[in-house]
Amino acid sequence: MCICFIGYGSNQSKLAIENLTSPTITTAASTLERTNSEATQINLAEIKTNHNIAFVNDTLTITKGGTYHLSGILEGAIKVTANENVDLILDNVQVISNKGAAISFLGKANYTISTTCETENYLVDSLSNYEGAVIKSNGNLSITGLGTLIVTGLNQDAIVADNINFSDTTIDISAQNHSVNCRNLIINNSDITISDADKILF
Repeated sequence: MCICFIGYGSNQSKLAIENLTSPTITTAASTLERTNSEATQINLAEIKTNHNIAFVNDTLTITKGGTYHLSGILEGAIKVTANENVDLILDNVQVISNKGAAISFLGKANYTISTTCETENYLVDSLSNYEGAVIKSNGNLSITGLGTLIVTGLNQDAIVADNINFSDTTIDISAQNHSVNCRNLIINNSDITISDADKILF
């Protein structure tokens, strides 16, 4: 893995890369299987609203904490407004935003994006993205899972959050500006490929 880093000298910034000799793939898979069985199922092609989710103007809004299993294609955006922990499980998902970030977490909780085994999941923002990232989080962000997450930033950055944790996952990133923009980053047992984007910005 080869990643280029730049920093602005902040004492609050840190990078931790852990290469473990015994991957925790089995543990990750069993955990994902357990949480998936308890998840709210959402087919992005046929979104059915309830007290936890709304769908207006091509935007899926999740207002309550919990685990949500997503599948299908959405030409729009996903916004999580819950100030509770939320886990989005992506199962061959394509989210192609037409106005902003593909996924944005607007609360201050712990948020996780998980990919199911042997799936490819595509997130793309819009050229007129006012949020400046494909994935943007105001809270802590973890990306994990045994599938592949492909993040394409057509406007500015790809992934933006203060604290980011990549664990036991595969991510392909391209962006017009920064691949990852964060304050603290942990990479654990993950395969990360960066193309077109400049760097990781702390």
